[in-house]
Amino acid sequence: MFISTSLAMIFYFQDRLPSRVPVHFNGRGCPDRYGSRTEALVIFPIMQAFVCSIYLISFYLTQNPKYWKKKLRKPVSEQGLSRLISKSNQVVDWAMIWPLILFLYLQWQSLLIAIGKTQRLGPGLYVILALEFGGIVFFIIRLMLEQRRVLKADEASPRLQGS
Repeated sequence: MFISTSLAMIFYFQDRLPSRVPVHFNGRGCPDRYGSRTEALVIFPIMQAFVCSIYLISFYLTQNPKYWKKKLRKPVSEQGLSRLISKSNQVVDWAMIWPLILFLYLQWQSLLIAIGKTQRLGPGLYVILALEFGGIVFFIIRLMLEQRRVLKADEASPRLQGS
């Protein structure tokens, strides 16, 4: 969905763009590097495809019970394992979806700057970054607490003590 939205923006703006387009921004949101029209149109879908590939790898790893058994180093029940996988999927989803949203925002803003509609990135950048990092911290804390609960519950379980 994100890559197709990015491609739709490319097709929409393709004929309107000048030959020189902003492709990088400084900390104040002002363009500090310009590139060709082709570079500007291709770089964002490539970055999104890269993030999607990392997402798929991360999702596969966190779904794999072998990963959890190696990480925890203690036997856990299937129910506990299922809860940990669910919480870790929330971390992976949050950590991967927000960069895709960020890239769409940056693409949209750089195209608007290129055609002269605005001069710099808007405040949405800081909102997206705050949501990204705040959410990651929140979901990681939840995952760590769930991991602690699962390990405590499974230590108390007589069924797993002998294994």
